Amino acid sequence: MRPRDPSETSKTRGRRSSWRRLMKWILGLVAALGLSVLALWVSARMDPLTAGDLESEGGRLVHFTDRSGEPIGSVLVDGERACQPVTLDQVPAHLTQALIAAEDQRFREHGGVDARALGRAALQNLKARSIVSGGSTLTMQLARMRKPKPRTLWNKIVEARTAWRLEAGMSKDEILETYLNRAPMGSNLVGVGIGAEVHFGRDMSELNLGQCAALAAIPQDPEANLPGTPHGEERRSYILERMVEDGYITAEEGELAAKSRVEARGDHAPLAAYHLMFRAIEDAPADAVALELTIDSDVQRMVAGQVRRIVGELEAQGATNAAALVVDNDTAEALAYVGSAEYFDDEAGRVDGVRALRQPGSTLKPFVYALALESGYTLATPLPDVPASYPMAPGQWYEPENYSTTFHGPVRLRAALANSYNLPACHVAVKVGVPEVLRTLHRAGFESLDQDADYYGLGLVLGGGEVTLYELVRAYSAVARGGELRPLFAWSSVEGEPGDDSAERSQVCDPLTAYLITDALSDSAARAPSFGASSPLDLPFPCAAKTGTSSGHRDNWCIGYTPDYTVGVWVGDFRGEPMHDVSGISGAGPLFGRIMLHLYQGHAEPEPPERPSGIVERPVCSLSGAAPGPYCPHHVRELLRRDSLAGYESSTCDWHRLGPDGEIRAVVPEEFRVEGGA
Repeated sequence: MRPRDPSETSKTRGRRSSWRRLMKWILGLVAALGLSVLALWVSARMDPLTAGDLESEGGRLVHFTDRSGEPIGSVLVDGERACQPVTLDQVPAHLTQALIAAEDQRFREHGGVDARALGRAALQNLKARSIVSGGSTLTMQLARMRKPKPRTLWNKIVEARTAWRLEAGMSKDEILETYLNRAPMGSNLVGVGIGAEVHFGRDMSELNLGQCAALAAIPQDPEANLPGTPHGEERRSYILERMVEDGYITAEEGELAAKSRVEARGDHAPLAAYHLMFRAIEDAPADAVALELTIDSDVQRMVAGQVRRIVGELEAQGATNAAALVVDNDTAEALAYVGSAEYFDDEAGRVDGVRALRQPGSTLKPFVYALALESGYTLATPLPDVPASYPMAPGQWYEPENYSTTFHGPVRLRAALANSYNLPACHVAVKVGVPEVLRTLHRAGFESLDQDADYYGLGLVLGGGEVTLYELVRAYSAVARGGELRPLFAWSSVEGEPGDDSAERSQVCDPLTAYLITDALSDSAARAPSFGASSPLDLPFPCAAKTGTSSGHRDNWCIGYTPDYTVGVWVGDFRGEPMHDVSGISGAGPLFGRIMLHLYQGHAEPEPPERPSGIVERPVCSLSGAAPGPYCPHHVRELLRRDSLAGYESSTCDWHRLGPDGEIRAVVPEEFRVEGGA
C-alpha cells in the first residue's frame, strides 16, 4: 500500500477519485459500444443479404421483351419506377470510377462501414452545426435504397448492420453492380442504364468521360444534380477533380472533360414504351416478373421519334404533347404504343395519351355514316350542307357550323364524309336518331361514352363526348377488318405462357358497309375541296384516313388504316390549353402520314381492298346522286350495294331540267338551298 503524501489535501484526493470513476465509466462505455458493434457485426455476418433478396424485398422487378424476345426494359412495380438493368461489364470504367471517387474512395478496402468516413463526417457536421455529410459508403447507400427511412441515429445503425449483411452475402463487384442498377437517376428513374438512355439518349457503351461524371453526380441529389443544370455541372466538376486526385484520369483528361458540354439527349430515339409497360403490369397476373409485349422495337422507336419531332415543330403553336398507337389489323396486336412525347420530362409526360379521355372532334363521323348506309342511305345520297338550327333545352338551339364556316348546298354522302362537313353529319344523326347513333358507337367499343343520348345531344356527332385514342384505333381497325371488333392486345405472353386472346368478338357493321366507308375515306379526289389536292393524307398507296379537331382547338386527331395496319395519333396539350392555327390535317395529319410511310419502307405497298360481290359500280348525277337523267351535264361513277339497285333503277335525276329557252337548268329542292339560292 502506497503511503499517503502528507502534503496531499482531501480536495486533491477527491478530484483524483472522480477522474478515476469517469475514466472507468468512459472505458466501460467504450467497451460496451465495442461489444455492441461486434455483436451487431457478428449477427449481420450470420444473416447475409444477396442481390436477389434486395429485389424481392425492394419491390417486384418486371422484365419486358418485345415481340421478338429482345429485352427492352424493366419496371420496379413499387412506386412505378423505371429501370434498365445492366451488368458490370456493360458499364464504362469511367462511370464506376466516378462513383467511387465521389461517393466512396475506400470502397474496395472497407467491410461495408468506413470508420474513417464516419469520423470525418462527424467532425464536419460538428463544425457546420448541421448535417452536411453522412459518411455513408456505397454499401450503406445500397442498404438505404432497400428500405428508405428518415436519417436518424437509430436508422443509421440499422443501415450499418444492413451494409454488413450485404458485404457478407455479396462480392464487391456484385454490390457495385446492384448499386448501379438501383442508384436514383431523377424522377422515377432507377439505375444508370435507364439514366443513360433518358438523360443522354444513348446506350451505356456510348458515354464519354464527361457524361459518366454527369451521371455519377445524380445520386447525391437526384432532383438538383440532373445533367446540364447548375448544381449538376458543379457536382460534375467536383467528381472530375476527385478522379484526377485518385489517379483514375490525368489532369489533362479531367480539364478537357470539365470544359466539354454535356448534351442532355442524343440523336438516338429511346424506346419510350413505359406507358405500355405499366399498362401491361395492370393487366397481367399479380406475380408476373417477365412479360413479352407485342410491340416491334423498330416501329416503337420510329413512332416515338416522330412523336417528339411533331411536338418540336408545333410547340410554338401550343401543341406540347402527342400520342400514337399502331396496330396490326390481322392479329389486333399493338406494334407501337407511345403515350406522350417525353415520359420522364415532367408530370404531363406521365399522362398516357393513348388512354386519356379527350374530345374526338370529327373522328366519330364514319360510324354515323356507317349507320346511315345500313339504314337505306348510299354513298350517292344527297345531304344538305346548309344552315340549320336544332332545338335543345327549352329556349335553346344548337346551330352547328362547318370548320370552314361556309356551306355547300347539296353534297353526296361520299363527299360529306371525305370532307368532314358538319351539317350533313348532323342532318343524318337527326334522321336516324341520336340514341341509335350512341348505340352504334357502343357497338364500336366506345365504352367511355357512358352517359345517355339526352346528355350528349346532337353534339355527340361532332365530338361532344370524350373517348380515348385506344378506343378510336380499336374501332377503326374493326372497319379495316370488315366490321369485326376485337380487343387490342399489348402483351402476348407471361413467363413464356401465351396470353388469352379468346375475348368475344362482335360486329360493328356489315362487311359491305365497312368496304364503302373505307372507299370514301381513301378517296383523295373526294376530300380535295377541304384538304387540297395534296395533303398529308395523300399517300402513294390506298389508305383510309379521318382527321378531327375538337372544340377550341384543344385536340388534333388523325386515325386511319390500310389492310395491314391501323394508326391513330393525337396532338395537343394535356392541360387542355388551346392550340393556334393547328387543325387535324396540319397537326396530327403529318405525324400520321410519316408513320404510315415508314411502316411500308422496304415492304410491298398495300393493294386496294378487293371489291365484294355485293358492291357494284354505277353512274350517278354528280349533283343529285340519282341515276343520270337525259339532262344531267355531269356524271360520276359511284359504288352501290347490289341490294340497293332496285331503288337506283326505279328513278332518274329530275334536278336537271330543260328550260323554256332550251337551256339546262338545275332546280335544287328547297331543303338543299343555301339562303334560298337555286
